Order: sequence, then structure tokens, then C-alpha cells
Amino acid sequence: MFSRIRNQLTLLYTLLTACSLLGFALLFYFGLSSLLLREEEQATIELAKRQLLVYHELLEKAEHSRSEAKGKRSPLVTVSGDNFYYLLTKDGQLLGGNEPVPSLRADILARAASQLPGRAESVKFSLEDGRELSLMLASVPVNSEERVSGQLIMAKDLSAYAHFQRLLLQSLSAASLVFLLVAALAGHVAAGRALIPIRKSFAAQRQFVADASHELRTPLSVIQASLDVLEQEEGSRISGLSQQILADAKDEVRRMSRLVGDLLTLARADSGALEILRTEFALRPVAEHVIRSLQHIARPKDIALVLDAPSEMLIHADRDRLSQLFFLLLDNGIKYTPPGGCVTLSIAAAADKKTPGISIVVRDTGSGIAAADLPLIFERFYRADKTRSRVDGGFGLGLPIARWIVEAHGGEIEVASRPDGGTAFNIFLPL
Repeated sequence: MFSRIRNQLTLLYTLLTACSLLGFALLFYFGLSSLLLREEEQATIELAKRQLLVYHELLEKAEHSRSEAKGKRSPLVTVSGDNFYYLLTKDGQLLGGNEPVPSLRADILARAASQLPGRAESVKFSLEDGRELSLMLASVPVNSEERVSGQLIMAKDLSAYAHFQRLLLQSLSAASLVFLLVAALAGHVAAGRALIPIRKSFAAQRQFVADASHELRTPLSVIQASLDVLEQEEGSRISGLSQQILADAKDEVRRMSRLVGDLLTLARADSGALEILRTEFALRPVAEHVIRSLQHIARPKDIALVLDAPSEMLIHADRDRLSQLFFLLLDNGIKYTPPGGCVTLSIAAAADKKTPGISIVVRDTGSGIAAADLPLIFERFYRADKTRSRVDGGFGLGLPIARWIVEAHGGEIEVASRPDGGTAFNIFLPL
């Protein structure tokens, strides 16, 4: 139980840490990327404005004389640097420039034509070999005597920026993974330390319950024997009221004896003092014996107890514990089945499991269990209908003991129920 709680606390702490790390990493990654991208935009625009001083005279001459401008047009050359440009006249004539990829000239000019003057933006272009080229494009108007005489398109290759983004993402992912593993380890250690005082308190409580239950068995046995002797020797001499009081006292002593026995069983199970003594035996005779022992409870309510089990099915398990398991589940079914109903015990080979085993199903035609109560029925002292359970003598310990018996054999127990539709306990026990 404590291992499960420790693992749950560790998982919760790890999830919270993972969410925090993820939020921080995303905020840092996108924040830094956006900041660097804005800096690239400003740098490209500033570079374009500085280049205007160089190309201003060329545009003026091109405006005054087309032939002269053609003669002095800067040649378009292929460069390998990060920055390149195109210089256009006001009517869109390419006057000069340099470029890294001549095949992208038309796409770059078309995109720049639709771009707002004085703005820069990041644009991706597809190359002929399938790769993508990211560019920062800036379109800056060239003014001459308070009128636009041309346009300068400045571009910067963002490959270094994209490479930095990839490195940043990889670094953040690796760092987050390392911190997450450290947080999981720290959470596991912290959860273990936090559970130490709870473990000690639970162990002391468990020991107290075991000792108290053990000590209570002797006086209860003495009281039970004394009431039996009193009833045998003085039964004919006492009044009817006294006989009724005597019978009620015997019933309460029996209830207390069952409660003490159940508490002692669970306390010993928690401490590991109860051992599973495995022997090979047939299940049907054990089930038949339990059904016969419960007939005196089922017959007054006109409840049919039905057994469906092959006679040759053998199992290697604890005979007494499985007998107790059958008794607890059948007795529980009888309590919650109305008069005229039926409780069925079915035993068969498990066909839907990877591990060979035996399927045991205890099904009743009772009032069923509400969906809200299903996850809690195996909790100790939990009773869905507390009033009825008190009348029927239940303490909410039978099903926890049944679950312990099944799990001690390495099996599984599940419950399926719906209101007014009966309840079925499905058990799988490995061979």
C-alpha cells in the first residue's frame, strides 16, 4: 500500500515538474526566438537604409538618362554572403544588385512588390533541390527631392538563425529531460521520507489492532461459553423475556467474535504473518461444502444457491482460504438478494487470459451497487447501505478479506454491477 502511495506521489510530483519545465522551456524558446527575429528585422532595415546612400546617385542618373543609367548599371553577380540586394527604379526596372540564388530572383521580387515599404519580414522559399531557404526581406523606398525614385530590396539569409533555433530547442529538451529525471528521483526520495512517520504510525496502529483482537478473543469465548451453559441449565427456569435477552446477548457475542476474527485476519495479513499454504485439491467439493453450510441462511429467504463447476478441476492453492473466499462472497450475495432470488457460483477454466488459470464468478440477483460505490467496496469498513448492513450484521470487512485472499494467490478480483441488475464478482486465479 505504501509503495503504491509513494509511486503515486512521485508521479504527481513528476507531472507537476514536467508541466512547469515545459511551460518555462516553451516561454524561453519562443520568447528568445521572437526577440532575435525582431533584432534581425531591425538589422536588415538599418542595413538597407545605410545602403541607400551608396545607390542614391545611381538612381538619380537612371532617372535623368535611361541610356546613361544602363551604362552605369551595377551588374547582377552571385555572392556567397548572408546579405544581398536588388536595386529597382520606380517603374520596376532592375538596376543592379547581387544574389545568392539566381533562380529565386522572380519569387523574391514578387514577394517584395507585395510587401509594405519600410517593413521587414521572414519568408521561406523552396529551392530546386527541395531544400528551404529562409530570408529576411526588407523593402525600402529611395526618395529623391521628396519623391520616390526607386526601391531597394535588402535580404539576409536566416540559415544561421534557423541553426541557432535547432540548437536551442535541442539544448532545452536535453536540459528539461535531465531536470525531469532529477525531479523524479528527488520526488521519490522525498515521498519516501514523508511516509516514514505515517508508516510508523500505521505499524503501531496495526500492531494495536492485532493485539487487541487477539486479547478480545479469549473473553468473548468465555462469555459465549457462559451464555451457552446458562441457557442449558437455566433455560426452563427463566422467563420468556430473560430468554429473549439471553438470545440477543448470544447474537451480539457472535457478531463481536466475527468482527474480532476479521480484524485479526486483516492485521496479520498486513504484517505478513499469514501464510498461504498451498496444496493441490479439487475446487468443487470445497464449493459444495460452503454452499451446504449457507443453506440455513438462504432457505428462510427462499434464495437458491446454484453451483456450476466441473468435478475434475484441480488447483494448487490454500484450501482453507479459498473456502473462506467462497463463504464471504456467497454470504454477501445472500444478504443483498431479495426473497425468491438466486446466487450462483461458477467455476471454469479462464480462456481470456495469457496465463493459465481458473475463472470464478459469484453472481446474485440482488439490488446491485451504485456506480459511485463500486470503487470503494473493497475499502475496509465501507458499506454502501449502512442501515441494511447493520441489520444483516455486516462490518464492511468481508470484501477486503476476499480481495486479500485473491491477491495473496497472485490473482485478480473485479466487480460488475448496476442498480436493480444484480452484482457479479469476477475472480481470476493462476494455476
